[in-house]
Amino acid sequence: MRRGVWGVVPAMLAALVLTGCEPTDDIGPDGVIRDLDGQALDADDRDADDDDDDGAGADDRDADDADDAAADDADVDELDAADDEADADAAELDAADDDAHDGEDSPRRWDVETSGLAFVPSYLEIRAGDSVRFDLGDDHDAVEVDEATWTANGSTPKAGGFSVGFGQKVEVPFPVAGTYHYVCTPHVDFGMKGRIVVKP
Repeated sequence: MRRGVWGVVPAMLAALVLTGCEPTDDIGPDGVIRDLDGQALDADDRDADDDDDDGAGADDRDADDADDAAADDADVDELDAADDEADADAAELDAADDDAHDGEDSPRRWDVETSGLAFVPSYLEIRAGDSVRFDLGDDHDAVEVDEATWTANGSTPKAGGFSVGFGQKVEVPFPVAGTYHYVCTPHVDFGMKGRIVVKP
């Protein structure tokens, strides 16, 4: 009797290895593999169970990949929307600048200040009829000179040109198109000079 038992056990182990049965399967005394409900399982049933498990795992991975792709698309759309908004803001500013000069009765005032040994800004493009308000530090003046004097870092005033005294705050009109050069007379050698281009 003992020999019979020990003869059955290896056969059962071999059946487990060869058939690849799941832990939930059971081998009856007759050597037949059965499921938890007691139904006999053949090789096709077990293969179908394995295929179902593999298919479910693949479906889950595909769903995760689809979710990641959707999240990436959403991020790209958000960046595109931000770029469009920035472009719209820039266009609005350009339109506002154009509106500021629409019509003959809408001159614009510009500001020039001093910072250290420099006019800020040192270069302006404006339109005929606009004005520039100079707000100078106590040690600086703004005197118009001709182009040759300006290029040579000279300080000889231009006849009929504008002049803003030291530390003054003066608004200078520019009714005529052209290029206007000016310097700070005590600091022109340090490059303290400016230029205003007046367009028609």
